[in-house]
Amino acid sequence: MTGIGEHQSYIYDIREIYNCFFVQHVEAMRSYRVKQKGVEVENILPTKEVAERCFRSYGLRTGPLSIRYLFKAGFYAYKCRMLRKMLKYMRDILTHNVKIHYPLVWAYSDILLIPADVMDTFTTYCGAFAATGLFVEYAIPTALVFSSNNIITDKDIKMHGIIQIYPKKRLRTANNPNMLNGYLPQYREEETIVRQYQYNLNTLMDDFGEDTFFIHPIKLSKWH
Repeated sequence: MTGIGEHQSYIYDIREIYNCFFVQHVEAMRSYRVKQKGVEVENILPTKEVAERCFRSYGLRTGPLSIRYLFKAGFYAYKCRMLRKMLKYMRDILTHNVKIHYPLVWAYSDILLIPADVMDTFTTYCGAFAATGLFVEYAIPTALVFSSNNIITDKDIKMHGIIQIYPKKRLRTANNPNMLNGYLPQYREEETIVRQYQYNLNTLMDDFGEDTFFIHPIKLSKWH
């Protein structure tokens, strides 16, 4: 029905650090270390070399960041009025500090399908990442890349997932270079749903699109 096979893993998408628009993502993935005081997971998680091989099997990049990318991140930090981070990126540009200590990806991780044959490995890696304090939307997709050799995303399936359904929220252009007409694309999709169904959950369920896999998250306190 969805186009997801019995032995395939599904996650909405997988994004590299090189495609991050938000400084927080870049900062988190560049600063992450497996070896931490009081935490012993080095023998649980793949070594950096093995992790890089897993990434390359999915065509995910593992090389150092380019100076051009650091400049872009620094400019974004400037637009967001994050002066300290902007100065840090400028320093990294000047000193050619472009290392990534351990490969990570990030993804919208609220919707996830894991086959039984990789579940134990996946949850072990998630536990190791949790012990190191890695944020869930870096830990889950990275653990999935390490544990599953057959991952598909929303663009590969027959149906369409709709994410980030929040109450109307206008965002400042200065902080969001990806904005279209004052709204991020997912917020524009949310506005269409709200106008169509007028916060009536029964109407939405009766008219749930045949090609719609999921709509998440609906703020039920707003619906009736």
